[in-house]
Amino acid sequence: MEIDPRLLDRAVEAARRALKNMDEDMVPAALRQVGASSARRLPPPRAALVARYLDREDWLRELALEEWAEADIEAVDEAAAASALFLIRPDGWEERLAGLSDRRRAGAVERARSRLEEENRRVARRIEQRERRLSETPAAPPAPDSEVVDRLTASNRALRADLVRAERRIADLEVEVAGGRGDLDEADRRITELRRRGAPRKALESHSGPSHTFGSGDPIGLARTLDDLVRSVVRPPEPPVLEPAEPRRILPAGVAPDSAMAIDWLLEGRSPVTVLIDGYNIAHELSPEPTASVRARVDHAAARLRRLAESPLTAVVMWDSRLSEDRRDVAGAVVRFVPNADDALVAEAAAVAGDVVVITSDREVRERSEAVGAVGLWSQALLAWMQRG
Repeated sequence: MEIDPRLLDRAVEAARRALKNMDEDMVPAALRQVGASSARRLPPPRAALVARYLDREDWLRELALEEWAEADIEAVDEAAAASALFLIRPDGWEERLAGLSDRRRAGAVERARSRLEEENRRVARRIEQRERRLSETPAAPPAPDSEVVDRLTASNRALRADLVRAERRIADLEVEVAGGRGDLDEADRRITELRRRGAPRKALESHSGPSHTFGSGDPIGLARTLDDLVRSVVRPPEPPVLEPAEPRRILPAGVAPDSAMAIDWLLEGRSPVTVLIDGYNIAHELSPEPTASVRARVDHAAARLRRLAESPLTAVVMWDSRLSEDRRDVAGAVVRFVPNADDALVAEAAAVAGDVVVITSDREVRERSEAVGAVGLWSQALLAWMQRG
């Protein structure tokens, strides 16, 4: 079991105190330097050595608990609770300790992503300041200093490269966070269900996932099966009939609607634009199984469109959801969960007053959107742009 070593600091420190109080000839040779050390904090290699001894030696765990009488597996402090679980070892301690370690890692990833986003904002502000200085340079100065302008231009390029690298790192972190949260939630659900049914510990280790058939004893699988039956019986509402409208933007000749050049044209526009994205359509282009990490990539791509556009750009990602309508923000992009993404895309395209671009590989959705004045681009255009970086 892989555990974040920082969660075991309290247990290691208690064992260190116990070793100090023992007669030297009773201390294992490998641990004598630990007991004799006067450092305020053990170096990581020695702390790891103590943790390994604690894991396999009952007598050392008992001595550590004598030194740390207030050890509490229900402590509010996750590090204290983890160390207490590691020493006391009640039923199910390994699963609880693994859960605490997973949450600790997820929190560290979140903090790293926040730091990178803040650095991203600082770089963007520096770019804006440099561009403003360049724009304020007189058109025909009496004595133009080309060397200064060249330095500013080179600096601007370097800052933009930093911005792109920061965005890529943020994208990787968002995918990692989304995947880690999904895995942690799924593990919690499985452990809870197995405990409710009284499964032994080895069942926890061999459990491979819920059954989706009647009579399995799995309420989650049964609920999903009933959802599928309801969807097969209930007919969705008819899409609204929308009045045709004149297109407000026209894709230039020679630019294919399924190419990355179409996205470049979108970002280089000089007027505000709203971009509506068919979420699951793009996700299925990326992977046959649209997991949480795949969906996070689509949301982040929409946020990148907003950040890199030369004019104001509003990015909206529509996801089909049978649960309830919801709306949230991902790095400046709007993410909506609606019962029918196709109809929501067309209705939103008709409601927006300015320029609108709809990105989907569904020909019917593109044609309906173009009928209300939107420009239709294929999902392959956004996919090619994302893969190009």
